[in-house]
Amino acid sequence: MTIQRVSSRLLGYDPEQVDGLLDRVRRQYENPNSRIVTPGMLAVAKFELVPGGYRFDEVDAAIAKIADDFEIREITERITRFGKTEIKKDVRKLIGQVSEVLAQPSKERFSPSKNGYKAKEVEKLISQLRILEGQLLGPEPMVLRTSELGSAKGGPNKSEVNEFLAMAVTALHTQRLLG
Repeated sequence: MTIQRVSSRLLGYDPEQVDGLLDRVRRQYENPNSRIVTPGMLAVAKFELVPGGYRFDEVDAAIAKIADDFEIREITERITRFGKTEIKKDVRKLIGQVSEVLAQPSKERFSPSKNGYKAKEVEKLISQLRILEGQLLGPEPMVLRTSELGSAKGGPNKSEVNEFLAMAVTALHTQRLLG
């Protein structure tokens, strides 16, 4: 995977830090039973900004794809280990949690934050999610992982939104893998 750098006059992600994470990811792929990197770790990965660093969009897309791959692998392993019946119970609980958030008025779903997301962007994304006959319907998990939600003072808390979207992604993946 080749990630492009920005001009030396612009800021990008620190290549050393990104390469360090990607090296751990490579080791994880080589030894799938290890827990060097988890989807949760990838979701909170932060990098310093340096002149001439890696392009934000390319790094973010690569990490989202890796997190998606790891999550699918983890769910598949859980289905194998615990069986479909047990995992179906887990996903029903998860969909119940998603349903609780969706049932709340949009302005009450997430706490306001000094450095939150843009409320309109969050609502536009979340409005694509719905529950029908116990199944979560929505966009592809990668859309939920990679949609640009901007920043706004007083907007929905980023951590809360990210946690909610992660639940929705896990539910969507699990449903698909259960077939």
